[in-house]
Amino acid sequence: MALPAMTNDVIFKIVFGSQKNERVLRALLNALLDLSGPDRIDGVEILNPYIDKEHMADRGVILDIKARDQADRLYNIEVQVAADPDYVKRSLYNSSAANYANIRKLITPI
Repeated sequence: MALPAMTNDVIFKIVFGSQKNERVLRALLNALLDLSGPDRIDGVEILNPYIDKEHMADRGVILDIKARDQADRLYNIEVQVAADPDYVKRSLYNSSAANYANIRKLITPI
């Protein structure tokens, strides 16, 4: 039996989605985003990957990993291994839902 690859959702979340492995996620983000010097990520907080529904008909969103760095920048980290014709639509939907949830936190109800 072959061992699962790092691109397996479960393995990916275990390795990169735990606060105890924060330095590993930080290294991955700095490498993938080619960040160095003052732009380099020095700290990452792993956040709840679930985005709450507002309406019963809404589609639920669960991100692979959601994180925030020391500069308050948010990251939606998703693993896509196989070709999926709906990937672009799903990615756009998930990103929009995450952005909407973040904007709602900034709005003060009257």
